Amino acid sequence: MANDNQKVAILTDQTDQAFIEPTKQVNDQNDINKFITSEAYNRLTRFIELLNESVVNKKISEPCFVSELVQKVIDSLNILMSWIDEIPPLPTSQRFGNKAFRSWVARLEQNASIIHQDILPPQFHDSIIELTPYFTGGFGNATRIDYGSGHELSFVAWLCCMHLMGLFQEQDYSALVLRVFTKYLDLVRRLQNVYMLEPAGSRGVWGLDDHQFLSYYWGSAQLQDHKRLKPKSILSEELVNKYSSDYIYFGCIKYIREV
Repeated sequence: MANDNQKVAILTDQTDQAFIEPTKQVNDQNDINKFITSEAYNRLTRFIELLNESVVNKKISEPCFVSELVQKVIDSLNILMSWIDEIPPLPTSQRFGNKAFRSWVARLEQNASIIHQDILPPQFHDSIIELTPYFTGGFGNATRIDYGSGHELSFVAWLCCMHLMGLFQEQDYSALVLRVFTKYLDLVRRLQNVYMLEPAGSRGVWGLDDHQFLSYYWGSAQLQDHKRLKPKSILSEELVNKYSSDYIYFGCIKYIREV
C-alpha cells in the first residue's frame, strides 16, 4: 500500500500555474525512453496504482462514496451516451468504420469546453485548454474510426490531471474506478458496437481483447482475495454471467463473448 510520500503530487497552488495545450512529444523509441523516466510517467503510473489499491476486494455493487465532482463526471458521460441515440449509424456494408462516428466526435469536440465548464469549479476553468485534448482523445479516433487502449489511457490521464490539480481526493479513488470507469466502459463499448469501431493498432494490446487494458488491471484487484473465483473461472460461461455485473474483469470477458 502507498505511504504518504508515495502519493501522487498534488498541484494545490494554482497561483502561478500556467496551462497550455498539450502537443505530442513521444514519436520514436528515444522519446519513449525519456518518457518512462519522466515525472509525468511517474505521476500517471502512481495514480493508476492508487486507484488499483482502492478497489482491492471490492464489488461494483458495494456502497461507494460519490463526491459532487465525481457525479458531474458521470453525468457528462451519460450525456455523451445520449448522443449515440441522436447520431444513428449510417447505412453501410462495411464490417468496420461507420462514418457517423465522425459526427459524434465532432459534437464531442464542439462541446468539450462547455462540458468542462459544467464539471470544473470556476477557478479551474483556465485548465480547460490543457484538459480538453486528453478528454476528447479518450473515445476513439475520428479519422481512422477506431478505438484502443491508447484512448483508454487518454481518458485516465484526463482524470489524473484533475487529481494533480487537487480536484479528486483519496476518498474518490474507489468511485473513479467503480463508478466513473465502469460508466466509461459502458460508453466506449456502445461506441464500438454502434459505429463498428476498428481495434486501434495492428497488434491490439497483447491482452485478452483489442480495446481495453486497465479494466483487467483494476478488475484483477477486485478479485485479489476472492475465495471462489480463480483465473480459470473465466472459462465458465455460468460464472462469467453471474459475476459480470460485480467484477470489471468478468464484465470484460462477458463482452468478449458477446462480440
